Amino acid sequence: MKKLFSVLLSIMLVFALTFSITACKKGSDEDLDENVDPVNFVIKTQTNDDDEITHTLTEFSLSAAAKKYVDDKDYEGLKELFGRHKENTADVTVLEDGLKITIPEKVTHVATNALANLGYLVELEVGNTVKEIKEGAFAGLSSLRSITLPFVGGELGGANAKKLFGYVFGTVGGEGLTAITQTYNNSNAEDATATATYQIPSSLETVVITGDVKVDTVTKYYYINDEEEHVEVTVEEGNEAPTEVDGNTVYSFVDKSYANSAVQPYAFHSVTTIKEVVFAEGVTVEEIPDYAFYGCSAIKSLDVTAKVVGKYAYANCTALRLLTLTGVEEIKEGAFSGCTTLGTGTSVAKNVLDLSALDFDKIGDDAFSGCTALKHVTVKATLDDVNKERIFGADKELNATVK
Repeated sequence: MKKLFSVLLSIMLVFALTFSITACKKGSDEDLDENVDPVNFVIKTQTNDDDEITHTLTEFSLSAAAKKYVDDKDYEGLKELFGRHKENTADVTVLEDGLKITIPEKVTHVATNALANLGYLVELEVGNTVKEIKEGAFAGLSSLRSITLPFVGGELGGANAKKLFGYVFGTVGGEGLTAITQTYNNSNAEDATATATYQIPSSLETVVITGDVKVDTVTKYYYINDEEEHVEVTVEEGNEAPTEVDGNTVYSFVDKSYANSAVQPYAFHSVTTIKEVVFAEGVTVEEIPDYAFYGCSAIKSLDVTAKVVGKYAYANCTALRLLTLTGVEEIKEGAFSGCTTLGTGTSVAKNVLDLSALDFDKIGDDAFSGCTALKHVTVKATLDDVNKERIFGADKELNATVK
């Protein structure tokens, strides 16, 4: 009897195992069904209290079949799969070694982790319909080489850390990411700064900006209280500012506003991984904001087309070797100071910095101080000792040619 029971039990186990294998195989085959849409953008539509409709991208995923091609690095096979689903895959491009994602045109907001940890993503394009990108929306993109953005940071005119390049990548570390600590100003006072550390893809080399860099002026009002603190006075649009508040005289000053600027002061401060920041064709760049590219030590060449280069805008860009100034009318204090490689030539050619379009009074103090490799400049008029020391630093050996 025991023997018969053992035989029956063995037969049952064989049937169970066979059924299990068949079921798994069937499930696997179903998961790899190439008729399933290969890509999926999850977009949440809402209407807020102001009857404004928002379309928020919350998640992106590949089908099991598409993911299998990616895992096998069979991008030709993936391209063929996408070719059979052209309507669904319009915003995803298969490249030789990964994918390019273009955020769908209807999207207005991008949620945290919406495109997180996509190791196969090498290019990302964010369109001008996007109005806000949450912190960490692009976290863990360990293979990203290029990103196109309508603005730097979380939103146009974002305040404090929300205006920094690293904001959209978040703070969670991992393989293929570099921790970058960015400094930023968090009030109107120049010396009021803070820091934030973000995890930026180590592979990221190119940033393309498609929004205009605009600098507006705004009049601000304040009074000084008994503690000698500056207290801001809010004046509604269309109203006149009061002459006093609680017996305190109200003062005013004209300040800059970056509310409509795609790049704000400190935007790329200390981002040491990127090699180039490109402004897309047709973009207006009125001014490079103060400290915008301070310490971007991987940038090797620049063609600056803005009318004004702000204070310390490119200071300590230690790899910057070649600088072209196109249409620049003013360079402010310390703009290129500490660019120790600027002007480095070769054994057969000089690297001459052309400043001949600028009057000396339009070049700020220490604009090129600490540029130890700079030996040859072209200027508009004879460079006297006073301007030489003021602009380039004391005891600077310099061959200045009048153009």
